[in-house]
Amino acid sequence: MHIRRSDSKAIIYTVVGFALLSAGAFFVSDTVGILVSLALLLAIILTAGFNFYRMLVFRLRLQTTETHALFNIYSLLPEGVSLPAPYGWSANIHMLEYIVKKIVHSKPKLIVELGSGLSSIYIGHFLKRQGAGALICLEHDAEYAMATQNSIDEHGLGDIVTIVHAPLVMQVIKGETRQWYDTNLIPELTHIDLLIVDGPPWQTDSLARYPALSVFADALSEDAVVILDDSNRADESIIVDKWLKEYTSLSHRTLFSEKGVSVFEVGPSENS
Repeated sequence: MHIRRSDSKAIIYTVVGFALLSAGAFFVSDTVGILVSLALLLAIILTAGFNFYRMLVFRLRLQTTETHALFNIYSLLPEGVSLPAPYGWSANIHMLEYIVKKIVHSKPKLIVELGSGLSSIYIGHFLKRQGAGALICLEHDAEYAMATQNSIDEHGLGDIVTIVHAPLVMQVIKGETRQWYDTNLIPELTHIDLLIVDGPPWQTDSLARYPALSVFADALSEDAVVILDDSNRADESIIVDKWLKEYTSLSHRTLFSEKGVSVFEVGPSENS
């Protein structure tokens, strides 16, 4: 069972605290000191038990909802299509379920994905299922872009999914110097119905994914949806707040997932 970093830290701190207090109780000779040490030990044990219980409840809910999401996705797949199961960092299953349902019910004509990979293949198949629509992926890593393109070709999705290799370069975007996808290599786009912000990697720059709306705001359709993955992270939380302040017609909600998914719906005034 995978343990979140915050959970592992809590476990480590609890074990260390338990060890220190146990050692302290051993060397304390007076009755009051022993009772205080035992009380503190009991408090640590109860806290540890509660945290472990909370972790198990979260994990159970996460696994249950991910299983349900995968079932929903596969139940909508065209007959005869076989896809590998998403795992680890390759795709956020809850986000993928939302995207698939969005494609099936809203039938977007143009989807732009920042980042590429397994999700691109899923999106391509569901666009093919509906008989219309295109996906354009920006990928900063040349080797990974080639690997994704090969997978796209193997699945017969080359006429639907376009992988654009756009390296990260220092450039001025809306008056700020940022390391982001080279905008000179991004094709001119209009009427984007779904913008998926799953890149660049957070390590590449401060608030690495923040420029996405600045670059694509004028190209969004009137009822566009913007998805920000990993929104539980500190940088992405700041990005959510900044976007909501700068684009006042955005409505915002979050999807339950381990790393967080923020969904923004664009109001008509966004493109005015």
